[in-house]
Amino acid sequence: MSLNCKSSLGEILIEDGIISRGQLNIALKIQAPARTTGSELVRLGVISACELYIALEALLAKILIALGYADEVYQHTAGRKKVTPRYFEG
Repeated sequence: MSLNCKSSLGEILIEDGIISRGQLNIALKIQAPARTTGSELVRLGVISACELYIALEALLAKILIALGYADEVYQHTAGRKKVTPRYFEG
């Protein structure tokens, strides 16, 4: 199975309507070399640490599914409301 997971943390936050493309571009522009995009967005007050956690969880789920671990991801997230089925779409 090929890993074809092009979504980034920023793209997930934009898709969920949490940030705008402009907000992401600003964070990327001023981002320090040793700082991640997510931590920069939290530092700027654009997102909360909780929103960062949820987006990272969604990105990890998407990667694991692309690697063939869909059953494990579905089982782990069953009954939870934070990671929605949208993240499991190819």
